[in-house]
Amino acid sequence: MEMIKIRHTDLEVSRLAMGCMGLGGGWGSGTQLTTDHERQAREFLDAAEEIGANFFDHANIYGRGRSEEVFGRVLKESPSFRDKIVIQSKCGIRWADDPPGTPLRYDFSREHILESVDAILGRLGTDRLDARKRGFGLLSITILKCYDVVCVQLAEFLVFVPCAGF
Repeated sequence: MEMIKIRHTDLEVSRLAMGCMGLGGGWGSGTQLTTDHERQAREFLDAAEEIGANFFDHANIYGRGRSEEVFGRVLKESPSFRDKIVIQSKCGIRWADDPPGTPLRYDFSREHILESVDAILGRLGTDRLDARKRGFGLLSITILKCYDVVCVQLAEFLVFVPCAGF
């Protein structure tokens, strides 16, 4: 697998990022994780390791958090694997009725970002994110300064990804 360095970091990642959106079942809020979901996640991680992919992309909305949860369960079975991989996640989208009576929306408030990252770390069963996109890269440098605590404490690197159309 060809490896590339993420600019302005010392992170070296596989050119192929493994998207984790399909893990943990669908988007429905009532879906429960099953042994089939765990088997699928285990096979996914094994296949990634076999081809030399080390870069895993998550978001707290994937499977309503179940993608991260099932990934974390499988990762817990092989703790040494954690130091061989790079995990990134995204947050900033809130579901409709979170809290009750509110619409689907973006929420880049400091409180929501901190709560989201804490929940992401808990579901993944890890103490850090190696690279993290905040929403869709809409935040300016000025806003970034407000989130220094997130950058320092919860992620080794903060990656902003420009996204046209948002």
